[in-house]
Amino acid sequence: MTRRTFTAKDRAILRQLDLGKTGDELADENGMTREEVRDTQLQAMRRRTARRDDLAPRRHARYLPAIREEALRLAREGLLTYRQIAEQLGTSQDTVSYWVREAGGIERKPDPKVVAFRADVARRKAEREAASKARRNSLANPSAELSAEILAMWAEGREEVAEGVIVRKWRVYEVRDAFRKRASHEAINRILRGAT
Repeated sequence: MTRRTFTAKDRAILRQLDLGKTGDELADENGMTREEVRDTQLQAMRRRTARRDDLAPRRHARYLPAIREEALRLAREGLLTYRQIAEQLGTSQDTVSYWVREAGGIERKPDPKVVAFRADVARRKAEREAASKARRNSLANPSAELSAEILAMWAEGREEVAEGVIVRKWRVYEVRDAFRKRASHEAINRILRGAT
């Protein structure tokens, strides 16, 4: 944007903006485009910022409503970062961020790549959880064939040496170890308790 000298018309427009008129109203009244009014506002902002730099720094700078409107417009467009907007308008990044938060935030369209990535992660997580749940379910509820195998191993080598005294070839922990990848300990214990 090139610098231009301010005319009386420019000063009148700025006074009306300070009084609360919108840029569209002023453009219609003065036979200008909205871009010309915004250009006048930006030139005024830059001039005031340059003059302010010459003075002692103030703790809390006051900005024209036009600067705030321009910052919010640029933020809504989403093409510039808050830092770039602040540099362009002569404000601080924190001020731009504050204005945006105060205005209710800016809804930005999410990046399609990020959306696709998050959907893929959620799908994979759901698949893992479903597989894990199915595995836990199969371990907790072994099939009839597996139950028969467990009972066959348990019954193998069973010998009653005296009345009420039974000697077994396999101990409970050995049966559990033999089938631990195919059934849970609780399921094996449940099957063996039913067999005795």
